[in-house]
Amino acid sequence: MQRTATKGLTKRSAAEPQTTPAGVKAGIKLRPKSNRAAAAARKPTTESQAPAAPRDAGVDAPAPDYQQLFKALVAGANAGDRASLARLRKFLDLNPHVWTRAGDLAAVAEGAWIELAVGEDRLAVESVKRRVAQLKAELGGLCPTRLESLLIDQITLTWLAAMHGEIQAASPAGGSLQLAAFRLRRAESALRRHLTAVRTLATLRSLLPTGLAPISPLSLFAGGEEKRA
Repeated sequence: MQRTATKGLTKRSAAEPQTTPAGVKAGIKLRPKSNRAAAAARKPTTESQAPAAPRDAGVDAPAPDYQQLFKALVAGANAGDRASLARLRKFLDLNPHVWTRAGDLAAVAEGAWIELAVGEDRLAVESVKRRVAQLKAELGGLCPTRLESLLIDQITLTWLAAMHGEIQAASPAGGSLQLAAFRLRRAESALRRHLTAVRTLATLRSLLPTGLAPISPLSLFAGGEEKRA
C-alpha cells in the first residue's frame, strides 16, 4: 500500500504546474527586499511631488510700451473721458518736465515761423533751429534772469517773423501791386516789432546791469554778528 501511495503522490506532483521562480531553477538565491528599500520604493520622489515648471519661466516678460500707454491716455482725455483726464493731470503733476516742454508756446511759435520761412526742407529746418539756439545763447549770456529770458524769446520770434517778411517781400514778381505792397508793409511791421523787443532788452540791461536784485536783502554773518547787505 505504501508503494501505491507513493506512486499516487508522484503522479499528482507531475500533473501540477510548476510555480518555482526562474531564479530558483537557475540556482540563484533571491533575497527579500529590506524594509528600508520597500519604504523607498513606496515613497514618491521629490521630483514627482514638485509641480512642473512652465517652459517660459526663465524668460522675462516684455516691458510695457509707456509711449503707447501715454498716447492712449492723452487720446482718452481728448475724447472727454473724465477718468483719463484725472489720470493725465496727476501724471503731469508728478512729471513737471513733461508739461514744461509741452507748454512752451515760444517753442511752438518758433516752429511755426521756421516752417513758414523754409518749408519742409529738413536741412534748412534743422539749420535754422540751431541758428535760433545760438542767438539765444549769445543774447542770454551765462546767467540771464527770467525777465531777460522772456525778452530774448520775443527777440528770436520777431527776428524769425522779420526774416519771413523779407523773404516774402523778395519773392519773384508776378502778383498784383496790391499784393506786393501788402508784403512790404508786413515786412516793415515785423521789423519794427523786432527792434522794439531789442530796445526793451537793452533798456532793461542798462537799468539793471547785473540782473535783477533779490527781493529780500542778503544776510551776512561775520564774527557771529548778522549784517544786512
